[in-house]
Amino acid sequence: MSSRDYGLRSRADFQRFCAELRVYSSDLDGMVEALHALVASSLPLRDRTRFARLIARALAEAFPAEISAITSVPWPPEIAMALKRHDPTAEGPLSTRPAPSGGAPSPWHLEIDVDPGGLTVVFMGDDDEHRFVMERVGAELGFHTLRVTSLQGLDDAVERETVVGLVVGASWWSAGGPTGPSPRRRLERLLCCSNLYWLKLVRSPTWASAEDGLFELYRELYFREPTRVAVADQPMLVSLDLGGLSSVIRDITYAERRIRYEFQPSNAQDGLIRAVASRYLAEKYPPIHAHYQQLHARALANRGGDGVVTLISVEGTGVSFVLKVSPQDDARGEALRFRTFAHGAAFHMDFYCHGRLGALAFAPIETQLGDARSLEDLLDDPALDVVEDDGSTVPHRAAMDSAITALEHFSRQARAGDLAIFCTIEWDTTPATLHRLGPIMVAGERVDLQWLYQAGIEILDRCSRGSICHGDAHPGNILFSATQAAILIDYECAGLGPPGYDPSSLWVFAMATHFVAIDDESSLTAMLRELLTGASFTDLCRSWPSTMRPSRNRDLVYLAHRAIGSALSAMEEHGLTREDAYGIMAVILGRELLNPSLQQLVIRCALAAIQSLLKPKTEPACQ
Repeated sequence: MSSRDYGLRSRADFQRFCAELRVYSSDLDGMVEALHALVASSLPLRDRTRFARLIARALAEAFPAEISAITSVPWPPEIAMALKRHDPTAEGPLSTRPAPSGGAPSPWHLEIDVDPGGLTVVFMGDDDEHRFVMERVGAELGFHTLRVTSLQGLDDAVERETVVGLVVGASWWSAGGPTGPSPRRRLERLLCCSNLYWLKLVRSPTWASAEDGLFELYRELYFREPTRVAVADQPMLVSLDLGGLSSVIRDITYAERRIRYEFQPSNAQDGLIRAVASRYLAEKYPPIHAHYQQLHARALANRGGDGVVTLISVEGTGVSFVLKVSPQDDARGEALRFRTFAHGAAFHMDFYCHGRLGALAFAPIETQLGDARSLEDLLDDPALDVVEDDGSTVPHRAAMDSAITALEHFSRQARAGDLAIFCTIEWDTTPATLHRLGPIMVAGERVDLQWLYQAGIEILDRCSRGSICHGDAHPGNILFSATQAAILIDYECAGLGPPGYDPSSLWVFAMATHFVAIDDESSLTAMLRELLTGASFTDLCRSWPSTMRPSRNRDLVYLAHRAIGSALSAMEEHGLTREDAYGIMAVILGRELLNPSLQQLVIRCALAAIQSLLKPKTEPACQ
């Protein structure tokens, strides 16, 4: 390189400079001159640090014997630290020389081998308190630093920046005077922002009471022991802090690992999925996390900006887990429900959050999901249309039996005596919708929707403390593991509810999404009536051969037969009647009336069948 202006004035120069440096990498004098040009440039500190690291790396590769002499020159901090990273004789916090007594180098030295220019450490407090450490983090370590004074500023920073660390100074705990939020409230807000970045809290007499409850509050919000919190007497970054920060950076820079998506996540979802996948695998499967090459992400349910449920598989292994990304408050609420009554039953669940998003990572205990598929996938399988030689499709029914067993197992989970969380059973808009519709005609019979729904609500009031309900037991929320064991996911609606509610929901959703209508309303209503009254599956196949075609209808009726039988048995176990079960089903059907994603023919015929079964007990009022 000749003595000239290298034009290092903006980030746009970066690619050009990289290319030029490769061309002249054999010229030691030119590379040293480039360092001097970098010192004299008008580039921001962050970019000078990136360029200095690039030149230092090239020097170490081309002239390893001269790197020590070049390092000894009095360079500005950002260049000096870049050179020291490659000088085995250099003293300093970022030296890669072996530790005394032949020990291993500090984890900080070896683990942060990324370009940190796009990573941010946020500082809360006044300028005087943080000035020195901010300069060190920016100049010596190469991170972008940002000082904020309010919780709103912190929220905005997490949304905008790739935040890997937060340092909260002593002065911040008393900012705003006695009228500001209490130290405990401030601490809660800090912890709610993220449990993925590294957090350093500087002690202050103002928040002594909050510090006493730090770990308890952490467990309340994150449901496990803290792993990323450091508490110190002063704001200096020490080697222990840097080691903690390095583990966070491994998660955040997980973007270097490849994820093969079968759907298109948003930028925020993608960042959270990568970071959580890294943290989860590092904690649960360390050997796999250290060596695998690619993840496969398949959407089980995709609600766009509202969230996505995805199966994350480590390619080349049998390790998979379900990751649900949703708004943070929703994710935390679901995790609390799960923790209250179902933790340890069939899943372990971990809660993660960052910014406005939350993530739940959960997997079955003592089994592997593998390339899991849902009951929805099974019902969509074209193989359901293939009739076996004996006229059956029995291989699919073992999975359906497993799904019913999983729902029954969940409903019998032990629960705390003071549990007062109810599952989401009805929608507030349902009564108004049914009132607007008025009675409907099905197969020439008048069906009084308001009477049916009201009868069901009265039953709900009597028996909604009977058992634990998943609350959203549609086919997409039932997975099959590698061993074909059924596993429930998605607990956002779970809580106390009536016995048999989940299998009742399952048969309604399965029939109303996949049943192929062959006969008229009269025939379908009559078949559903026999199904509800307990006719055997064999008798149903004999009585309704045309309605059972195509063959998938036969499997759907089999699933409905098993689910209705399970619901009726659950009600009877709690001293309730068949009519009570029918009333619960009427509530489910009434809620789904006019749902455009469901076949209204099935919904209407099922309501007509249930009304005919409840009529002998209570005549609907004439209008």
